[in-house]
This record gives sequence, C-alpha cells and structure tokens, in this order.
Amino acid sequence: MVFALRQGWSKSVTNEVDLLLEEWLANVSDYGVKESLEPRAAVEIQGGEREAVLRLEDNGSPFDPTARVDPDISAPAEARPVGGLGIFMIKKLCARLEYQRMEGLNVLRIWKDIRNPALGEES
Repeated sequence: MVFALRQGWSKSVTNEVDLLLEEWLANVSDYGVKESLEPRAAVEIQGGEREAVLRLEDNGSPFDPTARVDPDISAPAEARPVGGLGIFMIKKLCARLEYQRMEGLNVLRIWKDIRNPALGEES
C-alpha cells in the first residue's frame, strides 16, 4: 500500500489495515450490494501521527457491524454459525468503530492505532 509507505507505517500496521479493507470489501461485495444495479464502494484514509481514520462507504443494504454480537469463538468451528468472523476481526484490529446510515449509504469509520499493531510486530 503506497499510502502506508509514504506515512511510514510498519509492515504489521499496513498488513492489518489491508486486512480490515479486504474484510470490509468482501462483506460489501458478497452481501451488501448483491442486489444493486449500480454497486458503489469508496475508501478514504486520513493518516496522523498516532492513528489513521478510515472512512468506508457503500450503497448496499443497511448494515451496522457495530451492532453485531461477537461470535463465541470458544465453541468448536462446526458448532458455530457461518459468518461473522470477518466483522469480529475488524473489531479486534481497530481502536474504535462507528457506523452511520447517511443519504442511502452505509458509512463506517474505523480508527486504527498506527503506533501499536493489534497483533503485535512481525519478527
């Protein structure tokens, strides 16, 4: 990610942001805009010294990931319902998550600590 390199983010933080974006876009394309004749998704990233703010929007069906209950990851995989792990992962990788439905768009804001990767630094 060229933006991350220019901002001086570590490889670990860059990988976590890539994962956040990948999970969000997969959910949007698989579920959100499935029925849309003109699907649209947009990403805006603002970098700062301590955190980055990602603004993700799509014109898919209304969906608030912040209201989603976290899955019981202690249960065996075969006993868990399908889905929900991507959103769970997004929640764990960010410092803060905020959702709004505005003018027919899902708007998700993600605050990401760029000094301390959620999963730790790569060795």
